[in-house]
Amino acid sequence: MIKNWFRNKRKETVTFENLTLPALHLRTGGEQFRDNKYFVHSAQKEITRLKTHFGLSGSSVLLDIGCGFGRLAIGFLSIGDPISYLGIDVNNNAITWCDKHISSRNPRFHFIHLNLQNNRYNPKGKSIDLNFKLPLDDKSVDVVYLYSVFSHMLQNDIKHYLRELSRVLVSRGTVFFTAFAEPDVPTETVNPPGYQNIEWKDALHCVRYNHDFLLTLIEESGFTVDEFKYGEETEGQSAFYLSKT
Repeated sequence: MIKNWFRNKRKETVTFENLTLPALHLRTGGEQFRDNKYFVHSAQKEITRLKTHFGLSGSSVLLDIGCGFGRLAIGFLSIGDPISYLGIDVNNNAITWCDKHISSRNPRFHFIHLNLQNNRYNPKGKSIDLNFKLPLDDKSVDVVYLYSVFSHMLQNDIKHYLRELSRVLVSRGTVFFTAFAEPDVPTETVNPPGYQNIEWKDALHCVRYNHDFLLTLIEESGFTVDEFKYGEETEGQSAFYLSKT
């Protein structure tokens, strides 16, 4: 009882360089993200990536799927860039935090909770099926960003997401995502033993895919891989740069 009381009383924010950040216990993605400077600067680096590779500008509409507790949005706030931003996540606690500490003070930023099942982040959510649709109009988004999202998602869910991304993107719209992708491995492996010298032990902690299988999913969903960078992202994930065909 006492431990639960103290846990509930833990602060939900910290301040760094005049920015409101999620408290350390709310951050996921590796120990490095618990360093305030790294948390902010890593987001700024992602923004540079989006500008360089996808021409992201103040007139662009950016969809951040798996936005978590607002790392990318905070990156935009830290550099004062204008952006039409929509963050989506299955973790309702994350969306509640973002509404309270970001969108309530910055009307250009909007956040939506999707109550979809993911055994890692929302095990009691609704299963994704053929009726799944993102709460967005057709051809309403210029760039989609998914960092460490497909790395915790099974293949059928990825198929539905890719189909929806194709629908909501403008013609020649673009997508950036990371995933665990390797040659000469089974199609899909959950928590592969010894992979990347990490002990994967929680639900969907790591979902590793065969690289060629992922390419097939991508092409069947109406995308082209413009660039692929192997193993350079968090925990050895690879980066995929897509454009809508």
